[in-house]
Amino acid sequence: MIDLTQKDWWFQHYQGCDKEPPPVGDYLELPAGGSFTVEIATNRAFTTFGHNKKFNGYFGGPQELEYTPWGCVSYPNLHTPNQTLAPGTVFAISYQNSIDKVTPENLVVFTVRYKTPWQRVTSYDVPNDLPPCPPGGCTCAWGWIPMGCGQPNMYMQGHKCIVTGSTSTKKLAVAKPPVYCENDRSKCVKGAKQMIFYFQKDGNNVFNVPKMPTDLIIDYRDVKLNLKLLNKYFEVNALDEILVRRRHEFKTRTEHLQKRKEALYEREIMFKERIIGYEMYIKELSMKRDRSLRRIDDEKNLIKNKQIEINLLNQEIQQIQDENKRLENIILQYQPHLNLLTQIVDQTDRFQSIDEMIEKFDMLYASYQDILTTIKNSNEELNDVQRQLVLTIEKKNNKLSLMNNRIRELQQNFIDIQQHIDKIQTEINNYQQTSIEHLTEISTIKIAIESMFDLVKRYSHRCRKKDLNLDQYSYMNDNQCLFIKLKQIDTFLSDLIYYVDYVHNKQNKISSNKHSINNDNLKITKKINLNLITDSTNDTNQWRGPCQIDRQQTLIATIDKHPQQPYISYKIRGEDDILYTIQMINIDKSNISQPHNSVSPNRSSISMISNNKGRKSSTFRTSISKLRRSIDIQLRSLTTQSPRTSFKLTNEQYNNEKIPFSESDFIH
Repeated sequence: MIDLTQKDWWFQHYQGCDKEPPPVGDYLELPAGGSFTVEIATNRAFTTFGHNKKFNGYFGGPQELEYTPWGCVSYPNLHTPNQTLAPGTVFAISYQNSIDKVTPENLVVFTVRYKTPWQRVTSYDVPNDLPPCPPGGCTCAWGWIPMGCGQPNMYMQGHKCIVTGSTSTKKLAVAKPPVYCENDRSKCVKGAKQMIFYFQKDGNNVFNVPKMPTDLIIDYRDVKLNLKLLNKYFEVNALDEILVRRRHEFKTRTEHLQKRKEALYEREIMFKERIIGYEMYIKELSMKRDRSLRRIDDEKNLIKNKQIEINLLNQEIQQIQDENKRLENIILQYQPHLNLLTQIVDQTDRFQSIDEMIEKFDMLYASYQDILTTIKNSNEELNDVQRQLVLTIEKKNNKLSLMNNRIRELQQNFIDIQQHIDKIQTEINNYQQTSIEHLTEISTIKIAIESMFDLVKRYSHRCRKKDLNLDQYSYMNDNQCLFIKLKQIDTFLSDLIYYVDYVHNKQNKISSNKHSINNDNLKITKKINLNLITDSTNDTNQWRGPCQIDRQQTLIATIDKHPQQPYISYKIRGEDDILYTIQMINIDKSNISQPHNSVSPNRSSISMISNNKGRKSSTFRTSISKLRRSIDIQLRSLTTQSPRTSFKLTNEQYNNEKIPFSESDFIH
């Protein structure tokens, strides 16, 4: 947000964000004394709230960072060249459950995360004594003031939040506006502070800050100054001017290679972090395997104990059977008494009296009844014991079967875990090999950068024919010598570009890998998308990165093919993401007498052509018309033999907003 009234920028009222609260009961939880994690992205499609999880990368946007020619990350628009220079973001809290009651004085900053925004997943710390929220929750705000790389603006996003796990009874003080105090800490505000409100029509709480974002939009109104610079520019030697541009291109290429080196280094760190994560995961699997082994041992010990119990029960059964045999022996022992009773009945006539016989008979009958009762009780007891033993044996056998099945399952799980550990170890070895290749590429790029610096140093002094092996061209003047020197520089630059593309194509061969791990209810799926760095054309011939050289029409190839018509072509991507082509044509110097406005190919020119179609802008058209009138002038002849050269800026299609650089920048 920029240049808005406080009513409009407060919680993004101009977009209606303050009128779209979250669902009831949906809060951003702030654990007291802990931390909370959020996702920062250019669009929710690049977060876990999107529909396609493959877009959830390290950055909150495309994983291939795009840089402007001056080294700033332009897509996603992070307003910084790297993470170290990111200014930081804040969260503030107001103990008002209604957003309409929130004011700058009761909205207090409670956490700051430096060197953000950069990556998508970001965590913020919560103070331990942050008091709990009232019924209905609190109102929080996320804020960010970019401090470079782009137009000055301000970010403010509202959240419904709640503090958890807090027993504090403290109250927040009234928030005061912050003060810039980097050079004098005594000026810093103590206690509760407001968020920074800046670059708006009204409601700002900071003023005249020494450090602020630079506005990279070009002001085209000062045409007179551009004309002065243009006239001064045409006073220099044309070939020296080309050499300066080539030096600038070498410098740009060096900076770009350095950025790629840093990107490779960051990816190396990312691979190392992944390796550490996999090592931790292997340790967890090892711990699970150890626990499974211990459980298997416990189950085996339990089975042994149950087997001992079964043996004891078998011994008890054997004892009962022995007791049964003993009772049978007792019956056999009483059998003679029965026989005696039978004999007595048969020999009743031997008793002297009936009373004696009855008495003897009663005594024997009582003994017989006792024996029968004892046998009956023993049989019933034996049957009960046998039934109990049969039930106990069945239960023990069932439990033993379940234990055996469980042991087989644990053994199978152990085998699966061991296989997954072997797969992950193989992947770790592959990542280590990839990291070694990246280190090799970094070393190679470093050698290329050193060679490029050496070449620039060699050709920065005055042209010497003996250094260029031009003895056979001793008749050449200094300008012709410089031109041949530029030809050799361009040859080296082409080789360097081919080398960089070779490295890029090699990186493109790294494929994505999927790893799926299933262990009981544990399912882990990880997909590694390698973020490739591109610095060449894609399938649609759209160029990426800063100033590139059109390899299809390089200087050396055209000079060899047409000795009298050297041709140079460059492609530059502007701030508005439009691809422009800059061409210089230096044609036959024999026909110098051609009219200035002739379309004959017998004069030199420089042209800039927009390659985007179907996009028109009156602002760009007006600027192009002014430039065409102002730049179309002749170069002062170096010698009487030199060709007449002119510069033109043309545009076939139009951009939708503005020209990406001024006339003076184009000339420089």
